[in-house]
Amino acid sequence: MTGAGRAHDGGVEIGRVYEAPDGRRRLLVDRLWPRGLRRDDPRIDQWLPAVAPSTELRRWYGHRPELFDEFVRRYETELATADGAAALERLGALAAEFPSILVTATHDPSLSHAAVLARLLDDGGPRRVGLATGAELAVHEHGDDDGEPVLLLHAWGETHRVFDRLVPLLPRSLRLVVPDQRGVGDSTKPAGGYTLADAAADVVALLDALGLEQCWLAGTSSGGYVAQQVAMDHPGRVRGLVLIGTPGDLRRPLPAAFAGLLASLPDPLTRADADALIGAIPLHTRVPAAFLDDQLAAALTIPGRVWRAVADGLVGAVPPIRRGPIAVPTLILWGTEEDVLPAGQGRELAAAIEGSRLVTYEGTGHLVLWERPERVAADLAAFVAGVRR
Repeated sequence: MTGAGRAHDGGVEIGRVYEAPDGRRRLLVDRLWPRGLRRDDPRIDQWLPAVAPSTELRRWYGHRPELFDEFVRRYETELATADGAAALERLGALAAEFPSILVTATHDPSLSHAAVLARLLDDGGPRRVGLATGAELAVHEHGDDDGEPVLLLHAWGETHRVFDRLVPLLPRSLRLVVPDQRGVGDSTKPAGGYTLADAAADVVALLDALGLEQCWLAGTSSGGYVAQQVAMDHPGRVRGLVLIGTPGDLRRPLPAAFAGLLASLPDPLTRADADALIGAIPLHTRVPAAFLDDQLAAALTIPGRVWRAVADGLVGAVPPIRRGPIAVPTLILWGTEEDVLPAGQGRELAAAIEGSRLVTYEGTGHLVLWERPERVAADLAAFVAGVRR
């Protein structure tokens, strides 16, 4: 999974230059040397100013979040020049030689040029994995092949692309497994197999196919519902759960307007259909337009029949927490402005899973991962590390 212009082990992490070194090669990708650091500071192993944005672009952007999408476009244009491409190629070669982290002095690396570089370096395609359940999943892998395995499960109506902003923020020491679930993205789209039990069976079959006896499961929204089902049916395969804006009980009718929209979805979806589905869930913080465009494109890979079948499977399932106790370490991340699920479901979920920890994010709605990837990354990494001690 390595090579010139590719990130080591299929993924590259980003961070702030002021953080303590941890054994990885620390590649400074800023044009200016960080204030307060000496030239021999151990927090910087190599400085690559040529790969940074031009001074003019950096000054124009000024790290104003509302300009990030246009900044990305202009920066990628600079990197497409002969000099930019050469600098990017050199960075990729260095990242491929040894486990590395791209560091920057900017306050929020996820809205910096470092995030753009990480995405460009992490250009590996998916691995196709045939399962004993009959499905074939497109699986993206990042990080250390020998690291702590974490399987990321997207929600209904999403693909692996929902984790694009999360993956670069997670430690490289983790082994991240990010599939497109059955029926979406580049995975096969069979006529059936879209119940909650089917989704859980696919997860266990994927662990078998990858030779993973145990794994952490982190699911966003209904992806966490699938994770709960796996933990209920196969507790020995699950090291712990991270449930991100996840329901505890979906046994209630869909809102009439939403149900009507689903019933009329064509195959294939139109852009207007996908936009209406995604736009039905409000956002409470600014999310980069480029990310939203990627989610819209991902939604278009899902046939209308799959949208309906998965929704029916989720609503018709007995909630995992109603079937018995879930007995694995669990972290629940919940938005205080939750406006899709009943507001009390986060507390109910925490009460039903003994020993679980509920963390609430102020000013955050149902799409916790979309709105707060930095906090999700920090909380997920700390939880996994803390349980392992």
